[in-house]
Amino acid sequence: MEDNIKLLLSSLSWNRPLEEQTYAVKRLISLTDKISDCLITYTSKDQWDNCIKIIIELD
Repeated sequence: MEDNIKLLLSSLSWNRPLEEQTYAVKRLISLTDKISDCLITYTSKDQWDNCIKIIIELD
């Protein structure tokens, strides 16, 4: 997994500033072909709310 994607996934945490979370959600939505399996496998409870936002946007 690319370092950029890892950084964006870590930015999904509810412990991060809201602006950072929003940016990460938007960027990850644009990378859906690369991250769909990462959303479940490489995230934890504090990131799941934002993962759901991304999953909802998947076609």
